[in-house]
Amino acid sequence: MVISMKADCVKTLDEFYSTAKTIDAYTVFSCHEIGQVLSAETHLSERWVDFEKLSSRDWADIRASVDEVCAGYLLVYGMRMAFLSVRANEQIGIWHGLMGIVLDDILDYRDVLSVATLLYDAALRLEASYEVLFQRGLKYASPKRRQLLEEFLNGPEFTKSIRSKGFEAVGSGPQFVYKCSTV
Repeated sequence: MVISMKADCVKTLDEFYSTAKTIDAYTVFSCHEIGQVLSAETHLSERWVDFEKLSSRDWADIRASVDEVCAGYLLVYGMRMAFLSVRANEQIGIWHGLMGIVLDDILDYRDVLSVATLLYDAALRLEASYEVLFQRGLKYASPKRRQLLEEFLNGPEFTKSIRSKGFEAVGSGPQFVYKCSTV
């Protein structure tokens, strides 16, 4: 039996969701406490190249299947990809995180912009082209999410500060994390 690429992508997303919901620390406030990269995160990160091959209709179908809880876990995934990218000194994780935040279209824009700020900051720390990384992810965003993130990128620098979004960068190298400083 041949399974479609769309079905494989949905299965990977479901596996990620099933794993994330079993981990109490998989929240914006405490995900930095999870020491290792989760296998479900690795699998989802590896699958984004297949998501890129899907039609816009497939993207719309998958987006429609993402509920608020799954969208929240994808937001945390984006946050984790930001600091894990800095730890590993690998910019590809920034794109992975962006793919996580363009998949849904239901989260509050402030939450999305908070994680976009972390991904932007991670790109700056890695001296990566945030424009290229964001544009690669924005191709798959809904029109509403694309507009939000484009306005973010074109906005003044002070709006892209992690402090302005209630986060701080802590540690360096393998201990680097972003922490929510508003707790």
